Amino acid sequence: MDEISTPIVGFRCWVLELGRPVLKSVAMRYEWPAGQVAEAHCMCSPHEPAKHPAPDERCRCGLHARTTLDGCTEEYPYYPVHGYWAYRSAPTSGLMAMGAVLMWGGTLRGKRVIRAQYSRVLCLTEKPDLWAPRSGSNDPSAVSAENVASRDETLHAICEIYGVPLVPYAVATRYAAEFGDLTEGSDLAA
Repeated sequence: MDEISTPIVGFRCWVLELGRPVLKSVAMRYEWPAGQVAEAHCMCSPHEPAKHPAPDERCRCGLHARTTLDGCTEEYPYYPVHGYWAYRSAPTSGLMAMGAVLMWGGTLRGKRVIRAQYSRVLCLTEKPDLWAPRSGSNDPSAVSAENVASRDETLHAICEIYGVPLVPYAVATRYAAEFGDLTEGSDLAA
């Protein structure tokens, strides 16, 4: 694991709960703290303390992000494995958001995924929900106009509470690059 001095930019998606301004992890039972730094802890058991600092090379723990914004589309649907207690079931709303995060502290960086000890949300994107057509149907018309409007309201409320901007998808990587290093897989790197 590397202890990095310059923060790294990563990209991820979150589950939206309509009408409730909070960013929920796609895979874990975890809500990202509003306007604060998220700190990773190994969630090896709901009844025992963590056995090691997160992230760890021998475990899947840590705050996860993708190296590119387009890589976020690979994240959902996420299928929990191994019956691990902390994995969440698929989101009931089927609605999600994408954005950029800043990552630092103990860090493991792969070709497509970054895991870090600390992270905070930098921005969310205005891109329409990519995953909604996949939740129970491949028909994009399966998402009601009411849910689309409710998603937009929830997204704006989240940005206000988390203190982050809502930026166009096309400029999200460039915006995030102002705060930290892009990984080698990012479009603007090198």
